[in-house]
Amino acid sequence: MCSASVLLRWQRRRWKWLCSAGDLPLTEFYRHEVKEDVEAVADANILNNGVPVSTYLKTNGISAIDAMKQQLKDDGLKNFANRNAALISNGNSCHTATDQPYLVMKVPGVPFTDQEFAPTHSSITLLDP
Repeated sequence: MCSASVLLRWQRRRWKWLCSAGDLPLTEFYRHEVKEDVEAVADANILNNGVPVSTYLKTNGISAIDAMKQQLKDDGLKNFANRNAALISNGNSCHTATDQPYLVMKVPGVPFTDQEFAPTHSSITLLDP
């Protein structure tokens, strides 16, 4: 398992997650997809230059994504932009703590001009993850 390839898939899903921010069911779906990507790396027991990547994701990453699930359940899309920014900050803080070089994550732009993300077009049904 290459954590870089999973992170590329995660980045693409995060773009869609951001695009779906006006549609709660679609936002919940992409939150779940991002969690699955993070779990794949967490379960791979990756050690990179002595840094236990999988362990950090198990203790920090998954809990932050689970917190977003609870927030969406409790408050819907209220403060979504701030919550998303906090999740990204959590990831960057974890990278900083490892004292390893990394690409800084930021809130992605909206590159999907060929897809409609309006709430009226959502047909996603999310089973409880």
